[in-house]
Amino acid sequence: MEMIKNNYKYILKLGLTLLVITTAVALLLAGVNAITSGRIEELTLEKTNRAIEAVMPGCTVGGDTVEGAGYTLIPMEKNGGAAGYCVSVSPSGFGGSIDMIVGIVFEEDGRMSVGGVSIVSMTETAGLGTKAKDEAFLGQYKGLTGVVGIGGGENEISAVSGATVTSKAVTEGVNTALEAARQAIWRES
Repeated sequence: MEMIKNNYKYILKLGLTLLVITTAVALLLAGVNAITSGRIEELTLEKTNRAIEAVMPGCTVGGDTVEGAGYTLIPMEKNGGAAGYCVSVSPSGFGGSIDMIVGIVFEEDGRMSVGGVSIVSMTETAGLGTKAKDEAFLGQYKGLTGVVGIGGGENEISAVSGATVTSKAVTEGVNTALEAARQAIWRES
């Protein structure tokens, strides 16, 4: 009987010790998160602003943003007139969500085309999926006007070798941006 009492005491002592340690670690993590969250938000905003400037150079925000299903539409102006949209999208890639900005420009003939694509953040596989950030890949979207696919034909891009899931995710994001811009134009008409 004495042995059973000792086992209960040992288990209780071990459980309380683990409870104290895990509580202390949780409090420390919460404190670090509280200290760094503001700076993380600042850095994310800076990255987003750089991405907007990269896909719509020389433009400024020209109105209220519009939240949609899976996108945020930001009207852009240049020289006092409508220039197009920056569309923030976050398609799901192989390693998680890919946060990106797609510039949709208004062409002189009334059409819309992709002005550029910039990836703000991603958690794709290093050396494979992260190649989707390269201008050699993202530059393929520039000037496309219709639904984009993967392949080699009209309105299709070549996927990053070994990162088809990532390539499809970026393409999905571009297509979402094109459709969001089309719907916004339709609503404004």
